[in-house]
Amino acid sequence: MKWWSSVLTIVMYHYVRDGAQVHARTVAELEAELDHVAERYRCVRIEDVARGEWPEDACLLTFDDGLVEHLETVAPALERRGLTGVFCPPGRAVVERVPLDVQCTQFLLAATRDHEALGRR
Repeated sequence: MKWWSSVLTIVMYHYVRDGAQVHARTVAELEAELDHVAERYRCVRIEDVARGEWPEDACLLTFDDGLVEHLETVAPALERRGLTGVFCPPGRAVVERVPLDVQCTQFLLAATRDHEALGRR
């Protein structure tokens, strides 16, 4: 199948954790969504996408930022269902154990209800 003759569904994830201060999927939400994917799609690998070859019911799952829950929660959930995913950890954040600027911003926004005050001097 050529890439121009079939739609590829891409589902992107960041945070997957219960009780998160930032916008996140709960573990139960992830489990339900993966069940949905397993029932209705065939997960493809990034190599398939790079070649432009995927089935009509293809889905690519991506997990960004190299978060610990991707290893502890997401990977086992994928494995239980026989699904694949693309994990995209940022090098510096992982090696130096430094949060990304976007993560700092998300946690700052989660810590206050008055978002406008953050922009005032």
